Amino acid sequence: SWDYDLTAARLIWSPRLFQLFGMPSAAGDVASVDHWRACVPATDLPGITAEAERACEQRDYFRVEHRIVRQDTGETRWVRGFGQYLYDSLGQPSRFVGLYQDITDRKQAEEKVIYLMREVNHRSKNLLSVVQAIARQTAAEGDPRVVAERFGDRLSGLAPSHDLLVRN
Repeated sequence: SWDYDLTAARLIWSPRLFQLFGMPSAAGDVASVDHWRACVPATDLPGITAEAERACEQRDYFRVEHRIVRQDTGETRWVRGFGQYLYDSLGQPSRFVGLYQDITDRKQAEEKVIYLMREVNHRSKNLLSVVQAIARQTAAEGDPRVVAERFGDRLSGLAPSHDLLVRN
């Protein structure tokens, strides 16, 4: 978790957040925006900043998913941030509090599903091309009854070939 006192510019991280970011805990768990920024890839910063500004302006919850690079190992991890601004009696934001959750396993599973879906899509297109070639070749034979019978036979032969391809 984090607690950022905007008026004092004081950022407190929980020991677990230091651990997640791969940094030794600081005295009193005081961190800085620079500690956080050092872990976030530059390409992810604009989206996070825009979401923080949106959440503040609309008095809504802050929700973001982004990468971090652990400072101890250099490993890239995915995190999900939740937070909200707290406002003073004048309606000005005074604190920004929230938490981070490590979602690396979920992101890796999503990437695997996307990869598999692309592979299925590619193989389906190849299979449709084969079916189209079979249809053209069979249609040249003339008699509609013969064409239908031979086309069905050729399609039936395609299924075991596809099973063999998938197995190997």
